[in-house]
Amino acid sequence: MPKIQKYDFCCIFAISISILFWDTKDYFSNLRFLIITIPFIYFCFKKDLLCELKENWKTIFLPILLILGHYFFSILYTNFPINYSSILKLLVLSLILISVFLSFKSFKQNFSFFINFSVVILFIFLIFDILLNLLNNNFQDALSINRFQNCYHGYFTQMSSIFREESHFAMNISPLLLTSIFLYLEGKYKYNFVFIISLLIIFFSSFFSLSITFIISMFLFLTLSIFLAKKRKTRITFFFLIILLPLTFIFYPKCADKLINISSGVFKNLGITLADRVIVKVQNRNQERMTNNPQAIEKVDSIQTGLSGGVYINSIKIAINSVLHYPLGVGFNNYSFSFNSFVEKTSKETVNVEEIIKDLRILNHNDGSNNFAKFSVEFGILSIFFYIILVRFFFNKQIEPSMKIFIISTLITQIFIRGAGYFNGGFLILYFFAFYFQKSNEKK
Repeated sequence: MPKIQKYDFCCIFAISISILFWDTKDYFSNLRFLIITIPFIYFCFKKDLLCELKENWKTIFLPILLILGHYFFSILYTNFPINYSSILKLLVLSLILISVFLSFKSFKQNFSFFINFSVVILFIFLIFDILLNLLNNNFQDALSINRFQNCYHGYFTQMSSIFREESHFAMNISPLLLTSIFLYLEGKYKYNFVFIISLLIIFFSSFFSLSITFIISMFLFLTLSIFLAKKRKTRITFFFLIILLPLTFIFYPKCADKLINISSGVFKNLGITLADRVIVKVQNRNQERMTNNPQAIEKVDSIQTGLSGGVYINSIKIAINSVLHYPLGVGFNNYSFSFNSFVEKTSKETVNVEEIIKDLRILNHNDGSNNFAKFSVEFGILSIFFYIILVRFFFNKQIEPSMKIFIISTLITQIFIRGAGYFNGGFLILYFFAFYFQKSNEKK
């Protein structure tokens, strides 16, 4: 690998930290905005920042102007008052867009370095975090009383300072680690150290911080890799891992229980009764693995939608109601408007447990449980253009498979499985990279 230039290294560092450490506690959570320092970095190393912005102003500022125009159009026909927080976030959005544009070539040319660097940085922080909890006896105490329960509350939920919950960890870390393994198998680099620590983090996650998001994200990445990998050994390895992945639900029946609960809620709300009956049978069998006392098992003929499934379904229902009432969307960062308008209705339709209904009226009121709901609410039918960009990116043959799989699997996970808004999990950063790949090809 050629020696990386200082400007490229600074760009990769800012991008990596912004994507990795967005969920840290207290004021460190603002590390997700480190990427907006790239214009300053560009000015220091390149000197011609204003000239670069002037030559590419349409590419950089036109998307922001369209979103801003849509925002003011939306508040006119919804009678929603101007939210100055949204205007501020649009300013931040503009800075991220400029930063991604200025670092696009660095990211593209040094993608392998970005992956390796991110894995090493993650490993260092994770080791430091674990050592602190070992020294404080927090880790040992949790093990002694079995506080760790995969897919419900694991290491990050219980004691970590770098991630607040397992699903937040899984959204972009799972694709990151698997991309590192993919690059190694494809022969893109020969750093055994990075390959080994990627495996170590995956093993740690499997034992102490597993989540449904992590499992689904892995399945998505492995599936894409089988189709896009160039080497046979990569396809065979990942196909073997896909076969082994369902064993997770046998070893961890709590994970199966959670997936069953969410699936049942989805099928029930879709009115697919046949699938729901099958899921009920699976749940009765899964209960046998969750207890050492078979006589204590009570057979169920229906599954009550839990909190996790309820939050997901509720956000989809809010999106559907919002699109029906406001087909052109309610404007950037105005998800809370539709949430407050429809949550009374949708929460009662989703579950019939009063305690969960109360939680549904509070949780994810600003970002939804996934970015599909947020896109649909805020941009309505116009959100189709966001997906067209991703489809074009995926079918672009000029893009390296490893980069394509990493970006697509991360974005799809956050759009359809588990998201945390636009500014978290590196969502905007990776989405704008996908956008600029189209623009760079158009110029050619």
